[in-house]
Amino acid sequence: MNVMLTRCRRGMVIVSGRSFLQGVASRTLLGKLCAYWTTQEGPKTWVDAGDVLNTRVDLPGAAGKSSNDVTRGMSKLNLAH
Repeated sequence: MNVMLTRCRRGMVIVSGRSFLQGVASRTLLGKLCAYWTTQEGPKTWVDAGDVLNTRVDLPGAAGKSSNDVTRGMSKLNLAH
């Protein structure tokens, strides 16, 4: 975990379930980071998996496409939990 946190150059993307990080993992370092980021950034801390797959969100080092670019000629994936 230390290497992961100290080597980030542009940002960090953590793929996990919100309920896991806010539930059983809430007392772990990652759970505490999740709580901090959620407090600091609000709802934009969490993004839907379908939005990531369809590149509708900006990730560190990779800008997302506008919603018009994504919907033109592509089917959307619905992966909401």
